[in-house]
Amino acid sequence: NRQQKPPSALIGVPICLHAGLKYDYDGAAFIKRVLGLAELPAMRPGVIFAVTTIVGYVEKGTDACARAGEKVLASSPELLTLADSPWFFGPYGYAVPFTHALERPVPARGMQGWWPVPPEAEARVREQLPKGYQ
Repeated sequence: NRQQKPPSALIGVPICLHAGLKYDYDGAAFIKRVLGLAELPAMRPGVIFAVTTIVGYVEKGTDACARAGEKVLASSPELLTLADSPWFFGPYGYAVPFTHALERPVPARGMQGWWPVPPEAEARVREQLPKGYQ
């Protein structure tokens, strides 16, 4: 759930997921409610904790097509279910079916929005990815 479309250059390429320094209590409550959990696992702030790939997105209030950039992914019906998911409240929902959690989260200074991963952190992330994961 984001306020903007993903940059077309980032669709189809691995990106890092980073835990910010501030804890999102509302977000945590939402996750616990949807998953039916009493508590969430502890997460260290300020670390890259996973790598994922954005394969498309849906836009709230449109035909709910999954898209990759401006290209409609009509041949990907599993992505079309994003708009009906309890996880999607828009205005844009990213399709990220391939996510790899890191065994050893990598400390990295984050920033707002999209940002380049520092080379030393990227190297430590790549060490933990399975073969074939770009």
